[in-house]
Amino acid sequence: MNIETPRLILVPFDLPLLRAAQAGDRAGVGAMLDAVIPADWPSEGVREYQLPEQIAHLNRQPADLSWLGRLILLPQPRALVGGINLKGPPDARGRVETGYEIAGPFRRKGYASEAVEALCAWCFGQPGVTAVYARTQTANSISQHMLQRLGFSRREVEHHPRLGEMIVWVRPKPPGGEVLLIASTVHRLARGVAMTGSSPACALCGTAGAKAWIGRMATLQSPTGETADAVIVDFNTLPAGMGEEFQVSILFDDVPAEVATEGAVVTLVRPSSPSG
Repeated sequence: MNIETPRLILVPFDLPLLRAAQAGDRAGVGAMLDAVIPADWPSEGVREYQLPEQIAHLNRQPADLSWLGRLILLPQPRALVGGINLKGPPDARGRVETGYEIAGPFRRKGYASEAVEALCAWCFGQPGVTAVYARTQTANSISQHMLQRLGFSRREVEHHPRLGEMIVWVRPKPPGGEVLLIASTVHRLARGVAMTGSSPACALCGTAGAKAWIGRMATLQSPTGETADAVIVDFNTLPAGMGEEFQVSILFDDVPAEVATEGAVVTLVRPSSPSG
């Protein structure tokens, strides 16, 4: 099943596509996708590790296709911009892991953020999923910043036998309801936090609708996992488009110091039964 966003289509990376990519048949991949394929795709890491692992997985468990790789396409003009993958169905704790890579000509355009946000939304709509997590190399500050903006919190550092030290980032499933905003704090204010982030509901940004959140609850989570709910007493944003960064200031009644710290994540959720 494809996943669509305002700018992208995420297409399952099925066995015919995998085998063509592994064989270096870029023309064949382009024909199957009806898309232009970048000259630097697939990368060495995708070719040597992702393709063999996913082919082996699908040969064992063909029903797991939705829990593996997807190719990221621009619809017009139709072009392959990269890939995003899950590394299998949820584990015993309900967690799934994601990874992503954007081809050189398409970087710094917000495509990775848009694809990760869409894949997280899909995952949280599946039964049993409790969290999505990702790993970044310690020197990859761009990817780390992106994950923070998307509501991932830094957890432990692990050693990967091939890639070295890796930071683990986790985004828990939000409370019931439609997620309207996820933002990461950059500094604390007197009674709240100032943030940058990205919003799946652009109507919140720079509109009177943002004021409707005054008096409602937001959930805050610190980088080390502490959480708290707080009542919103003021809410101001600057305009932004889908997938773009915005700046927002939210003031709360009371925020514990250990939660409203740099790198904390704030989540706003549309209540299942709106009030007020």
